[in-house]
Amino acid sequence: MIKKYMKFLFGLFLGFGPVIGVFLLIYNLESPKTPLEAEQVWEILESEGYEPYDSTELYKDAWGWKDNSLTSAVKAAKDDIVFDYFVFENDGIAEGVRKRYRHWIRDNRYDIPNVEIVHCIRNYMIYTIEVNGMYTVCIRVGNTVVCAESKAENAGILNKVLWAMDYLK
Repeated sequence: MIKKYMKFLFGLFLGFGPVIGVFLLIYNLESPKTPLEAEQVWEILESEGYEPYDSTELYKDAWGWKDNSLTSAVKAAKDDIVFDYFVFENDGIAEGVRKRYRHWIRDNRYDIPNVEIVHCIRNYMIYTIEVNGMYTVCIRVGNTVVCAESKAENAGILNKVLWAMDYLK
């Protein structure tokens, strides 16, 4: 009986071993992303032709936050592209905001057909959806969150900023 069980486990290992190995290889190749400071994002936005501004107090007031949970926020808009970048006190607060924004997207933007992409590994989560001619992005890296949107035809322009930040690679 034990021999049969051992053969069964060995067969499982041989069958699933390569799959698990590939998963572990991919997981280890995906290194953690480095959260950017608000000043770095500001510079990237300026280099891409945007006019960013400090929106920290605007969001603290809108969200009713009196503490320092939101340490800084940068906002920029050009044509139909709207870009918000937030730096929070810790990863947990950032994850909470990311979840609320994704919930808002699902309630207000979701429709069928759509193109939806989710990628989550290590210290980051990427969510994009293209639906009804709109492209929406929600990304968390560590204690930072990006919320951005544009018309679908300008997704590449918006993604260029995210690539420059190393948030969409």
